[in-house]
Amino acid sequence: MRRVLILIVAGGLGLGLLAPVALAGWDTQVSGVTTALYGIAALDAQHAVAVGATGTIIRTENGGQLWLPVPSGVTATLMGTFFVDANHGWACGSGGSILATTNGGETWSSQPSGVTQYLYYVHFVDTLNGWACGQNGFVLHTTNGGQSWLVQPTGSTMALWSIRFANNLVGWTVGQSGTILKTTNGGETWNPQISGTTTYLQSVFCVGPDTVYAVGGNGTILRSYNGGETWLPCITGTTNWFYQAFFTSATHGWAVARYGLIMCTADAGENWSTQYNPGTSTLVLRGVSFTNGQIGWVSGTGGTVLYTDNGGVPSPLAVTLTPVNPPIQIPAAGGSFNYDVQINNISDSTVVYDAWISAVLPSGTAYPILSRTGLTLAAGDSLMRSLTQAIPPAAPAGLYSYCAFVGDYPDMVWDQSQFTFEKLTGDRGGAAGSWNLTGWEETVAAPQPETHVLLSAHPNPFNPATTLSYQLPTLSRVSLNIYDTAGREVAMLVNGWREAGSHEVTFDGSGLASGLYLYRLEAAGQATCGKMLLLK
Repeated sequence: MRRVLILIVAGGLGLGLLAPVALAGWDTQVSGVTTALYGIAALDAQHAVAVGATGTIIRTENGGQLWLPVPSGVTATLMGTFFVDANHGWACGSGGSILATTNGGETWSSQPSGVTQYLYYVHFVDTLNGWACGQNGFVLHTTNGGQSWLVQPTGSTMALWSIRFANNLVGWTVGQSGTILKTTNGGETWNPQISGTTTYLQSVFCVGPDTVYAVGGNGTILRSYNGGETWLPCITGTTNWFYQAFFTSATHGWAVARYGLIMCTADAGENWSTQYNPGTSTLVLRGVSFTNGQIGWVSGTGGTVLYTDNGGVPSPLAVTLTPVNPPIQIPAAGGSFNYDVQINNISDSTVVYDAWISAVLPSGTAYPILSRTGLTLAAGDSLMRSLTQAIPPAAPAGLYSYCAFVGDYPDMVWDQSQFTFEKLTGDRGGAAGSWNLTGWEETVAAPQPETHVLLSAHPNPFNPATTLSYQLPTLSRVSLNIYDTAGREVAMLVNGWREAGSHEVTFDGSGLASGLYLYRLEAAGQATCGKMLLLK
């Protein structure tokens, strides 16, 4: 996801201001650092803190538009951070380091852990009671906000990478060789649970005392609905290495991994889908945190910070602007240019959306060109328009950005595309002119047929392609297939929901032999057929 500038108009059609708005999915934010960020904590919609190598701490107060470094007072590698509220937070890392803040991460102070081993994660259930875990099976516990820490024996010597408590008594820690330990008495005693795996478990997250998740190496995600008595593997479809998981409810969660992979579930881990996967070999995502089901951050190597304000859901649409005969230069006295816009539905369902176009002037302000609201596009379908944009003589000279957006106007941009053009300096002729755009006029809905109609194939006979057209009275599930005279299916042209109205689809017979072919349309429980002749 990219961050774009979206037009905000006070009223009517006129020049507007540009404000940053996140596109659907995940947006890369500028962290200002290049060190690895191993942990991140979302405090609220505006505030977040990330920690990492060489004592790095950064924080934001404006939703990540600006990240600022914060002195930590240490050079230790900080592996994890946790905030119990908007003010009280902790971080831990190498050399037994534990840091605390009481003002939302503005300032930090060291706390005496009493150990020198790596501490990988810290978790608190309130401002007083917390735990930290680390190398050699270490678990530390505090009852006074970290002023003093005591070792709690776990009976394990395995590295423990994550710890999480459901309340003051019930908690889990996970780590090396598939280790899962559970306590029901605040950590006084720890009991092993059978994970069913020997891979590293990097993160544990509990949603109450019964529902627990753990993630780790080789694409491993485990879940338990009975407090860990039984752990069930989830099918992730990847062998990637997961480093952390975060859930906002018992059903909705995210897991982050190597190569920039972010996966999510909306059904309690039954199914996992990819939200972000750049495939970058050097990018390892290590931390993830959400404030609710919509706003969240992810951190990783190279100072990576990703942000979402829609739960990470990618855009269902893709919009592309293609200028004709670039580069475009408009004379000082005005002129016009041609371009194509294409909107593709890349989802598996029908999408209702808005589309709008604006030109960003050399001054940085924007002029709204066009808006089309309440558009509908079926799964797999495309909308294409060839447009002509007039540029008036009065338009100032300089470099312009010409932008198209799709989404839910004006609150959410799903995708955007743009190109630049230049207006030359010189005599503008004194005429004002207008920003006329032609080729995408408002349409009046045509009368809908009472029953579905398969009109014909045209041309017929054809070589090598023909267009099949049909009409639907209502939203219908449509199947349109091509068969040879032996009844064998040779092409599936349509298989999905389509809106009421007229539709066209192209059949290309380039790979088929000359002869007679049949086309069959099924919609709303009815079927119609036709014949067409391919002549080569």
